Amino acid sequence: MKLERSQPEDQNECLDWLKLNLGENDLSPRTLKGCTFFKIRGILYLPIKPVLLLESLAPNPAVTGTKRLLALRRAMNELQKLHPGVELVFLTRSDVRLAETARSYGFEEAKGYVLFRLLDAPARRKEAQAAKKRLAEVRLRNNARARGANEAIPAGIVSRVRAGARRQPASSRPQQSDRAGARDSLQPLQPFARPRLRESCNAEKIGGVH
Repeated sequence: MKLERSQPEDQNECLDWLKLNLGENDLSPRTLKGCTFFKIRGILYLPIKPVLLLESLAPNPAVTGTKRLLALRRAMNELQKLHPGVELVFLTRSDVRLAETARSYGFEEAKGYVLFRLLDAPARRKEAQAAKKRLAEVRLRNNARARGANEAIPAGIVSRVRAGARRQPASSRPQQSDRAGARDSLQPLQPFARPRLRESCNAEKIGGVH
C-alpha cells in the first residue's frame, strides 16, 4: 500500500466515501478548506492540513482580567499573520479561566469529539504492545488460578465421598439387603393369592349350580 497525492479524477469517489462516513467525520467545508488530499488507492482518502496547537499556556497568575485577554488576542492575531490560512487549535481544560478567554476570542469548543495525539509513533506502538502483553500475562495467570481452584473442589468432594464410603459400618449393608430381599419376597406371593380367590369363587359358583 502506498500513500500518494489525490488527483482531480478522484473527486467524485472521495466525496462519496466522505458522505458514507458521516457518522465518524465532520465533513465540514470550513474544516476541509485548505486541506491537501492524500490517498491509498482503493482503500482510504486522507485530508490533511497544518494546524497550530496552542497548549500549556503559562500566563502570569498575577495578571488577570482585561490585560490577559488583550495579550491573548494580540498573540492570536500575530500567529495568524505569521501562518496565514493555518488553523489554530486551543487545548485547555473546559472549567478554567483560559477556556473562557479562548471563547471570548472566538474559539469554539469541539463537542462530541475526542482528541488523539501522536508524538512518536514507533515508541507509542512499542508501549502499547508491551502493555497488551502484560495484560495478556495477567489474564493468563488469573485463568490458571481459576482453573486450579475449580479442579481442586471436585477432587476434594470425591475424596470425601470415598472416605465416607470406607467409614460406612458393615452392619448397615445387610439391613439394606434384607429390605431388598423383603421387597423381592413379597412379589411372588401376589400371583398365588389371586388364583386362590378365583378358585374359591369358582367352587362356590359350581356348588351353587349343582
